Parts: sequence; C-alpha cells; structure tokens
Amino acid sequence: MLFRTIVLAGLLLVNTGTLLFAADSAAPAAPADTVQPAVTTPEQPAAPADTTQPPAQEEAVSEGPTMKRIMEAKKIVVGLEPNYPPFEFKPTIRKIEGFDIDVASYIAKSLGIKLEIKEIAWDDLIPTLESDKIDVIISGMTKTPARANKVYFSDPYFSTGQVVVLNRKRKNIKSLTELNMPSTKIGVQKGTTGEQAAKDNFPKAKIKSYDDIYACQNDLINNKIDALVYDKPLVVEFIGVLQEKIFMPFEPFTTEEYCFAVNKGNIDFIKKLNEIIKEIKTNGTYDQIFKKWFSRNE
Repeated sequence: MLFRTIVLAGLLLVNTGTLLFAADSAAPAAPADTVQPAVTTPEQPAAPADTTQPPAQEEAVSEGPTMKRIMEAKKIVVGLEPNYPPFEFKPTIRKIEGFDIDVASYIAKSLGIKLEIKEIAWDDLIPTLESDKIDVIISGMTKTPARANKVYFSDPYFSTGQVVVLNRKRKNIKSLTELNMPSTKIGVQKGTTGEQAAKDNFPKAKIKSYDDIYACQNDLINNKIDALVYDKPLVVEFIGVLQEKIFMPFEPFTTEEYCFAVNKGNIDFIKKLNEIIKEIKTNGTYDQIFKKWFSRNE
C-alpha cells in the first residue's frame, strides 16, 4: 500500500503555484479553490550577514523594505511546502489548506490585506525568501542557528519535537539506544531538523536522506529501512492511517519551536508578526485553529 493514500488525492503532486485569498473581517477562512500557476526559480542568495539575531526591539525600529512592499501591494506573499499535514497540504491538486494557512489568513486579516500563497520546495524556501520572491515563510519551520544566520525568526508559534516511527515488525526494539547500531537504517527527509537529530542521536546508525518524506514512509512500510525520524504532528497523521503497519513507541526526543522567517533588515516586520502571534494566542483564535486541525491528534 503506497503511503500516498494517507492524504487526499493530489497531496504529493507538488506543483509550483500561487493562491490568492481575501482577508475579511470574519474568522480565518478556508483557502480559495482557484489557483494561478506560476513557475518560481529561486536565484542563489547572497552570502548571509554575520548577525544571527535581530537587534533588540526596544531600539528605534526603522521601516524595512518588506513591510513597505506588503502595504503598498496590499497583499502578503507566504511561501510554504504543502507536504506537511495538518500544517499545509493539498486535499486536491488546486487547493492548499491547513493550520499554517489559517494562521497566515489571520495575519493578512490583521494587516487589512490579501493573502497570496506560493508553493515552494523545502530546500528552496530560504533562497526564495532571500531573493524577495516571497515576504515570509510560514511552513512549520524550526528555528536553528544555521537558518538564523540567513534570516530573522519571529517568536515561536508552535512547539513540537522529533519522534521515531517503527514498522510493527520491529516491536522488539524497546529503547532509543537500540537504534544506535551500525546495522540500523534510519530514514529522514533531507534538509530537515529530523535529519540532523537522527545524525546527532544515532551516530552509529546508517542515516538515509530522502527528498520526499512519503518515499521514506513507503520504504519503512516495505521494510527497506528500520525506522523513520520526523516531526510528531505528521507522524501522528501517518499512524492515524497506517496504525496496523507502523507505530510510535517513544515520546519526542527533541524539543523544537516553529517560527515565521523573514529577510534580515526587516525588524519592523518581525515586531509586527510578534504582536500578531501574541494577539492570536490571547484572543482565543489560536485555540480555535488548533482544535480544528489537531482535535483528533493531540
């Protein structure tokens, strides 16, 4: 059974495109069904600045180019990879929805502008941001030192961790230390914090990196690898559909926080995003969105 059945048809048909949403006064709306295809070929970014953190926000905040561009265009362009349910995924070929989409919709509504969504491959997200083809990354991205060398991160908006998934034929494994063996094959997605966590925590194991997490999942089901390491929210989705074949034997072995990412030199934009994160978490909207997408998982 191919794992691509865990989400609705079209989830894996990653097709670079653009979705435009209207931000009205109602609660965050579901994304529109229409899409205007656009081919995005990110340019190579310039060498990152040495600074890894935004200057203290208590200092005077000058207007950065991104916030100015957003308000002049009356739209915010969000980049994401729609391959991560329930945060962002494609229930049909021409529609993207999920937790991050609803959060992005709220941001656009708060700013009184429209929301535009651009599909971008995971490894291309930061280069596309650096080339100013998108305004912000909202795609379940964990803040790491390496990424912070290139972009500014907002305050966290979601906390999670990495977990191990096993084929049910491997019920004999009772601890994480048993995976740290030269004979163990662990699958991860290339360029993710799961890849780094697997290398750090299981240095003796063979780590196999995949471009597509679903290809990794299929290899686990077919006993081509012994384990998979990935973020807990998607793993819960995996198990919800394939609980007869896979299971999550241990609690998360890392702690991670998802943040919005913007280009450096945009302290005013970061400050505004942090204000919106605080607002959405205190006015009850965040809880409503969370229950909508995680009620069956958490």
